[in-house]
Amino acid sequence: MADFDVHLDEENELRFNITTEGTDATASIKTRMILESSKMDFMFPGISIPGGEVTVIVPSLKGVLNEGLYNTRLEVLIDDRIFTPLELTANFKQSVKVVAEAVVSRRSSSPSVKANVVRVNPSQKIASPKKALTESPNLPKIKKDKSADSTGLRNEELRDLLRRVIKKQG
Repeated sequence: MADFDVHLDEENELRFNITTEGTDATASIKTRMILESSKMDFMFPGISIPGGEVTVIVPSLKGVLNEGLYNTRLEVLIDDRIFTPLELTANFKQSVKVVAEAVVSRRSSSPSVKANVVRVNPSQKIASPKKALTESPNLPKIKKDKSADSTGLRNEELRDLLRRVIKKQG
């Protein structure tokens, strides 16, 4: 179980409260944090700030360390003596990032078919070549129902009318 979390891909600032007793005002006091890994140990110097606090800056260690638990200790150096007032376990992990990407998709519209009835004068000659009307197998079949459409003719009557027009042209 970790005592604190540190982000591998960001600079981290850690603060510690330190109280020293039995030293005079002329004593040289320094602090450092030691991070132990299986391959090497890292040392980060502490900076004293007013109020008895020490701040330690841990830089981004992405690519240097893997995610996981590491033993750390805070060392206080007073003149020529080393004290270890804190030993902690740090959990080094990647910081949480969220990435969003807009995906635009186009809806395919279904094909529409329109038909108009054209009256042809039999005495008028058509200059364009003859074209045969055929049914496409991909289009839906027209229902043969008894209901009347908007012109008052049933679907069967429309088909019959189209057949007669085609015969007159051909």
